[in-house]
Amino acid sequence: MHIVHAQRRVGVSIFFVLVFSAKTLAFDNAAPRQATVIGSLACKGCHPAFYDGWRATRHARFSFGCEACHGPGSAHVAVPSSKTISVDPSPELCGRCHRRNSGTVIEASGNLLKSGQQYNEWRASPHQSVTRCVTCHDAHYSPTVFRERAIKKSCLACHPGTRVFLGMQTIACEQCHMPKAACREQAQGVGSYRTGDRAAHIWRIKSEAAPGEMFSLSGTTAQKDGQGAYLTLNFACLGCHNGKDAKHYDIESVRQTAPLVH
Repeated sequence: MHIVHAQRRVGVSIFFVLVFSAKTLAFDNAAPRQATVIGSLACKGCHPAFYDGWRATRHARFSFGCEACHGPGSAHVAVPSSKTISVDPSPELCGRCHRRNSGTVIEASGNLLKSGQQYNEWRASPHQSVTRCVTCHDAHYSPTVFRERAIKKSCLACHPGTRVFLGMQTIACEQCHMPKAACREQAQGVGSYRTGDRAAHIWRIKSEAAPGEMFSLSGTTAQKDGQGAYLTLNFACLGCHNGKDAKHYDIESVRQTAPLVH
């Protein structure tokens, strides 16, 4: 309970930092230089779908309103135009909140990734050079409540030629490539079957790597090779193949079969 309240206080504090920082950062390429914060409710009249979608997100739950990303809105309400509001599609905007440290090191603890560093993970993945957060995500919507609006592109939109075998054709790509390798609140399972409660944003699976090779010797960071960060098969496969969610396998079994999936 104390942790939850602390997280909310931190979220609110960050919100105010972002909003009032936006007074100087917003409108870099627009005419108005002075604008004031007016609150998300003022956006509802013209953007009811975005407002209702936002209300169901974690952003709303932790008091990250429209102006946390779009800057103070008084000028836009007075003169509705793309020139009077900040629209920043860069990953760096998302990275203000969805990162740890400088965004360059993927932090870990207890053989799991720490949560809240999607930006760090994206930067260490092959996607960094070809996608942005908004390529896949619409931050106005919750991926658990309005998934069809929150996820703008499927994996096959960019990987149309990818084929799946071994009877796994009905399994969603993210089940293997975005497994719950990060932990925010509570992990489950033991040993090779241990998983977190948040999806990883690394995507690349290194099937030849042993489970322990995903993390540094100290266990405090994720490892990188010449292609960046990677997931190991214990997360990609054994999170489901634990005898409960799918047929039981061990790490040696999936090491032999994983290269045959694609």
